Amino acid sequence: MSESHRAIAIHSSNGCSRRQRKALRPRASSFLRHAEHVPPASCRHIGEHWSVGTWSSCSRTCGGGTQSREVQCTRRAHYRSERVSATLCPQPVPSSRQACQPQSCPPAWSVGPWAQCSRTCGRGWRKRSVACRGTSPTARAQPLPDALCNAEPKPRTHEACLRKRCRQHRKLQWLVSAWSQCSVTCESGAQRRFFRCAEKYASGKSREVASKKCWHLPPPDLELERSCTLSPCPGRPPFAAAGPPRARWFASPWSQCTASCGGGVQTRSVQCLAGGRPAWGCFLHQKPAASLACNTHYCPITEKRATEYVFEGTRRQDRSRCPL
Repeated sequence: MSESHRAIAIHSSNGCSRRQRKALRPRASSFLRHAEHVPPASCRHIGEHWSVGTWSSCSRTCGGGTQSREVQCTRRAHYRSERVSATLCPQPVPSSRQACQPQSCPPAWSVGPWAQCSRTCGRGWRKRSVACRGTSPTARAQPLPDALCNAEPKPRTHEACLRKRCRQHRKLQWLVSAWSQCSVTCESGAQRRFFRCAEKYASGKSREVASKKCWHLPPPDLELERSCTLSPCPGRPPFAAAGPPRARWFASPWSQCTASCGGGVQTRSVQCLAGGRPAWGCFLHQKPAASLACNTHYCPITEKRATEYVFEGTRRQDRSRCPL
């Protein structure tokens, strides 16, 4: 029985054509295929080849930098390009990196790191070195005159720095008051002074606080009472026998006012003494005041608050003029 032959044109994966001859047997269960490759001359330029991308921007604007591009081996397959192994492409491989911008750079400001803050707490200052230097590798370490870098503003060499808030170093201590006036207006009497608990700050200023805050501190070894002698009382013989001391009220000096404006309070200690000792013979209606109002004048208001008051007063006045 004679065989029928059929020639079929098949395209390969790289886009080239080849011919395949088939022998057809009617009673056989399969085809016997004898293929022969026919590489046409037109397929040589669409085989494996190098594809290169565009060069990237230079890594430096001057002084010599580098730029790169993508290089890959590709081939045409079904009207599109696909990436294949680099061993399939012809050699040599196109360069993927090259030098650029070889011209030398102008001098520029070189800044060093910031030094530590001048203070460990609160507000301080820190500084750094700023110098005009060449930008080429060979001249980078050489300082140049500042005039060569005037094209750009000179960076700051000093700046403020703020650290954590400083703790107030205060010290509790006993302070002694001034001597009081003499307990009598004539002849012999007594003067007294008192201990006060105060906070003393590092600046040298002190502030009076409650006495209980200083209970853990031993009081100073000072005399708190002394005698005072004034002129003889009128109407009595100068050598008359002195009787027992009479009980009188004694007051310490006034303390500082608790407020600088808006109304505060001054206090003092008032004791009934006779001969420098506590006594019970003082009249209550003669007891001096132990507290006193002070600095009762109004506190000055800020410009903002004054504007608010004027605006509020204007609104009230306008509201009163509105018809019912």
